[in-house]
Amino acid sequence: MATADTLNVLDVTQIEPRLKHPTIFQKFDSLQGGEGFIIHNDHDPKPLYYQLLGERGPIFTWTYLEEGPEVWEVHISKLASEESPTIGELVAKDYRRAQVFKRYGIDFCCGGKKTLDKVCADKGISKAALEQELNALSDTSANRGLNYDSWELDFLADFIENTHHSFVRHALPAIYEYTTKIARVHGGRHPELLQVATIFAGIAAELEEHMAKEEKCFSPMCAASAR
Repeated sequence: MATADTLNVLDVTQIEPRLKHPTIFQKFDSLQGGEGFIIHNDHDPKPLYYQLLGERGPIFTWTYLEEGPEVWEVHISKLASEESPTIGELVAKDYRRAQVFKRYGIDFCCGGKKTLDKVCADKGISKAALEQELNALSDTSANRGLNYDSWELDFLADFIENTHHSFVRHALPAIYEYTTKIARVHGGRHPELLQVATIFAGIAAELEEHMAKEEKCFSPMCAASAR
């Protein structure tokens, strides 16, 4: 007898290449705990496994049903809530989630052993709204399929400044805040955390100096070469 999952097959071969992974992620995000679906493909979808793990965390199972050479099928299911990762584990997978939790007043450091369900229940937070913000981070995680080699130098320099430099300048204060907080709270028992905070402060200063030098020297040279 067919089960719900065997009837719930996503034929990836029929999806436009640039939409394959976004479609699978959308399908996964719509699942409830314990639900799953099957992806049907013409090659090993293992890269998807690593992307899903990196962007959603260890909240799913991945089981091969067929392993080629012409047909590949994988059953993906979302873990039930009691098996869900903790707040701390979610941040460990993607530190940007820390800023989302901070906006909601969620302590992912000392209170990092709680699950998303538990935190939302304790604080009266909409889990759907919180998950939507967390999942939205994956939309800005990478610029896939961009042919940098074909760009003019001045455009490339602008892209570096407005994308990468902007990201680093936004990320550094947040990371610095948490490295110093953790060192202050736990440094007495774990002196290595004091070293981590000190080293990161030095790296942050070097990055700031490096970016300023690029913007002062490299970018104007690129702009001049395009004239």
